[in-house]
Amino acid sequence: MESKFLVKINGNGESLEGIASLYLRLIEEEFNMTIDEMANYLSCSYDYVQKNIAPYIHHVYINSVANKALVTYGEDSEHRELFTKRKLFSRTEFQRFLLEESVLLGDCERYYLNELSSTAREKLSRMAENQEQETTITKLFETIALQHTNILYSKTQLMNKVVKEFPLSNFPVKLYSLKDLLGGIEDLNIKFRYKVMVYRYMKQQGIPRIKIQSLIRYRREDLEDTAVFSLPLVVDKERIISNVEKFLEDTI
Repeated sequence: MESKFLVKINGNGESLEGIASLYLRLIEEEFNMTIDEMANYLSCSYDYVQKNIAPYIHHVYINSVANKALVTYGEDSEHRELFTKRKLFSRTEFQRFLLEESVLLGDCERYYLNELSSTAREKLSRMAENQEQETTITKLFETIALQHTNILYSKTQLMNKVVKEFPLSNFPVKLYSLKDLLGGIEDLNIKFRYKVMVYRYMKQQGIPRIKIQSLIRYRREDLEDTAVFSLPLVVDKERIISNVEKFLEDTI
């Protein structure tokens, strides 16, 4: 049965040059993605993509005639290495499919120093300088925030693991698997020896997970973005930030 995602190219009566022109236009516009590239982006196997993703992405089929036409008349194309592929997939359709099939799972809110007012940050800086034991402004921020959190919420509330699903609105720059993190991501200076270390770091940083069908992945942009600390979703972030600022305001 012919797939409804196959984009047919009518080359009847066309010369080889004409057929090459038809294919080149599509390849240059968007049909320039391979299964290998999808698998590399998702950090999964070729077979997984071939079975679970590729059948639902619009694609063109390069038969022997099309291959001959492209090799003969497309030698100046920047996509020459794609001419030997049997199928080429729509890049925009792959991105659309991923956004529709994915959900962002989060159980923590991330906290950043720049979420405090400039006045609060200046007060924190002075407090850090005046500490008897050497400390940093970020550590002081975390300490004060945790103190107020423990006042406002019970241990039972804080242990309540609420996981929320959020829609994926932007196409991720790159995705990484647990195996990638254990193997090490050199340019991000990230490497863990054990799985428990990965999970501990993700919890401390409040890094969300992306669920794509049966795959669990982490976004590069979340790994690049370092938070000061994170707290469970049950905690009202605005309230904690407000309390920290009020505490600093009242501190001499």
